[in-house]
Amino acid sequence: MRTAPETGTPSNPLTEGPLLAAILRLSWPMMLGNFLQTSSSIFDMVFVGRLGPDAIAGVSMSGAIIQLVMTLVIGIDMGMRAMVSRFYGARDLAMTRRVVGQALLMAAILSLCLGTAGELWRDELLRLIGASPQVVAQGSAYLQIFFLGVAATVSLFFTSGILQSIGDAHTPMRLGAVAFGANILLDPLFIFGWGPFPALGVPGAALATVLSRGVAGLLLLRLLFKNSEIGLRLADLRPDFPLMERMLRIALPGSLQIGCYGVADILANYFIAGFGTAAVAAFGVAARSTMLLMVIGFGLSGAAATLVGQNLGAGKSERAAHSAWIITGLYGGALLGGTFAYFLGARTIIEIFTEDPQTLALGIDCLRVFSLGFLFISLNLILGRALQGAGDTLSPMLFALVSRLPLLMGLLYVLPRLAGLGTDGLWYSFVIASAVEGLLKLFWFQRGKWKTRRV
Repeated sequence: MRTAPETGTPSNPLTEGPLLAAILRLSWPMMLGNFLQTSSSIFDMVFVGRLGPDAIAGVSMSGAIIQLVMTLVIGIDMGMRAMVSRFYGARDLAMTRRVVGQALLMAAILSLCLGTAGELWRDELLRLIGASPQVVAQGSAYLQIFFLGVAATVSLFFTSGILQSIGDAHTPMRLGAVAFGANILLDPLFIFGWGPFPALGVPGAALATVLSRGVAGLLLLRLLFKNSEIGLRLADLRPDFPLMERMLRIALPGSLQIGCYGVADILANYFIAGFGTAAVAAFGVAARSTMLLMVIGFGLSGAAATLVGQNLGAGKSERAAHSAWIITGLYGGALLGGTFAYFLGARTIIEIFTEDPQTLALGIDCLRVFSLGFLFISLNLILGRALQGAGDTLSPMLFALVSRLPLLMGLLYVLPRLAGLGTDGLWYSFVIASAVEGLLKLFWFQRGKWKTRRV
């Protein structure tokens, strides 16, 4: 049952005043926070790259598995963000607290389940996606550490999302900077065994990530109880099954969408593995390198979801739509510049990650092809997250299902063979699938049915 809004709360700059100022206020800390988090992953790959192609492929293929097993957690995060931003926008702080409490409770349970499943089946999953015995050994060692400490990643992920959904993007950004610094410091210590530390190799990268994220996540969780507006209470952590059910109705399609991406990544790795370990490593470093540009989109898409949710809660549907269009245009401009920079500078970028001649050559080709489809990322990220911020998680899931499974898998099979493109056919398949998904989201967002979505 929805409670009456609490009175005496301050005005909300995200639902009132200049829209561009609200977008910048919310998006730049998210962009910086995502940049730091992604940079940690890139630095992991740079350090791991010194261990050889098998180590790079092991970490790359492990990333696809991690994305798959965390789908339920990410889905609940989507449902939580949609509800928190909507109730906070309506200034219903009591319901905001209840949603936060139930989301944290559900996330803890799911983290335990997913961590156990990942620990038990990590080797089988790596073999399933075509990893060689050498890559399985590297990837399994990485996954073991990650799954033992999966709660650290989930804690940081959820607490950051909660604060961002109420408009506080600065606090997660500051503690994300702490986690980034700790991760960069610990990486060489644990991977190469500097000083008194033993050389752990690939597992050292996972251990550095788990420890740094765990500390930041615990600090953010503590701040949720001290927040001046929502001030989470222990009573909010008591199970509220009707509210959980409402959240799951929003979360399930989001989970299925992320799961679709995870399955698609695993199947894609299977196709890529058929062209050898160097192709897998090239795909891994090219994908990681594009994250430097995509972190801008992650920050802007998070801002879009929060602005859409809060403005719908405040009864301002046109302001919600306008914010999404402005952010789509801003990101599109950044991606246009990125297209030229990545295409022309592909060799310099890939050389940061690897010196292996075969991996380098394939990585350059992969990155140049990927850059041709950058503009569609704006439609995928911004409009997709805007729909999810409105509570419409079903439509993006269906679009992902169509474009990432039958379409992408068919292209991955056909283009390298029938068109005679070889590995280039693999890379073009991703661009085409992304374009189709983005255009579907554009069509649906324009229809505007999301404006009447109830959470």
